[in-house]
Amino acid sequence: MGSVSGGGPKDSYSLNTLPYLDAEWNVFLSSRMAATLRTILALDLATGNMKYAYFGTGQRFYINAAGTFLSRSEGGVTVSNSPKLNYFLGWDGGISNMVIQDVADLVVASTAFDGGITLGLNYFLSDGISLNTGASVSYVFGFSSIAVSGLAMKFFLGASF
Repeated sequence: MGSVSGGGPKDSYSLNTLPYLDAEWNVFLSSRMAATLRTILALDLATGNMKYAYFGTGQRFYINAAGTFLSRSEGGVTVSNSPKLNYFLGWDGGISNMVIQDVADLVVASTAFDGGITLGLNYFLSDGISLNTGASVSYVFGFSSIAVSGLAMKFFLGASF
């Protein structure tokens, strides 16, 4: 579920979407830090129109345990680390496009810089498979001809493979 809201002296807006696709690819730079690529796509299921799209990059810092399964073999000895539960804090920034008004054939949209923080947790079912939950809060700074700025709140629940 996501929400974007804000406004100026004469108007305000709010965009609520449920459900949406939130896909993230992590490249581990160390056992407790990962670089991320993230995309979010939110559709209005009744009309099939895209309401919100985001593409960005960022980092995740794993607080209490390694962020992923680690295994190393040397001289016939294998050492492995299998986290069961880990927490992460991170940041991400990118470009978003949100539909503010959609009436008949007229679509009013704003393109913006979108940057903020993420907090979440992963529960590992096995090596490489985990359940994830978390929340992000970011500031959206519009730069298109219809520029909308405000806070974006994103909540996610999913799985990693």
